[in-house]
Amino acid sequence: MKITTEITDRDKKLLLFLAIFVIVVVFGFFIIRPLAETDAALKEELAVQEELQIRTQQKLMLLPSMQANVEKTEEELAAAAEDFYPVMKSQEIDKLLTGIALSWGLESRQLVIQMPEGEMILDPFYASQAALEEMLSQAIGQDGEEQTDTVRKTSTSFYGIYAAQVMLTVKGERSVLEQMADEISEDYPAIRITGAVWGKENSSLRNEAGEYVSSLNDTLQLQMEIYMYKRDE
Repeated sequence: MKITTEITDRDKKLLLFLAIFVIVVVFGFFIIRPLAETDAALKEELAVQEELQIRTQQKLMLLPSMQANVEKTEEELAAAAEDFYPVMKSQEIDKLLTGIALSWGLESRQLVIQMPEGEMILDPFYASQAALEEMLSQAIGQDGEEQTDTVRKTSTSFYGIYAAQVMLTVKGERSVLEQMADEISEDYPAIRITGAVWGKENSSLRNEAGEYVSSLNDTLQLQMEIYMYKRDE
């Protein structure tokens, strides 16, 4: 049997078809496919950028009102802060309260100042809803059940506000002591009187004849809180 290597027209057509097929596959895989993937990625990025642009435009539209709200809040904060003292040292509090007593001609007998260790924390009033929730949370905790943040966190922190605890004892006439206490309550908004105790004190003075004369004087012990606000630098 004679084997021939002559390529027929049919073989040429088949080879041409295979060559074209390979070229199309290679072109599609290495050129068309990457271009399609790039196009899809660009369209996705374009959609993200368009959404970002819309959000930015919305924020820009709200910017004037937001700035107005910020300015209004700063003004309200500044107005509220006027009723507070700046953060003082114990010596400054001593000077303040001693000055008030001396302005009424009273004698300061004792002054105890407890400086705050941190910002003021306010516990709820015992008959308030918040206090009731706290009692319920404690009962739930005793039963071993999980407590929620809403029930547990009933105390309120006042950021930037500090309260110094003060006990001042002054001696003098009762009517003058009452006037001083009234003045503190009415004219010093950053000082709150939390308690008052009346007392008596015997004093002995030496007269011109060299004799000691005893006298009984009224004393007033005031428990107070002095509120201070730490302004941002």
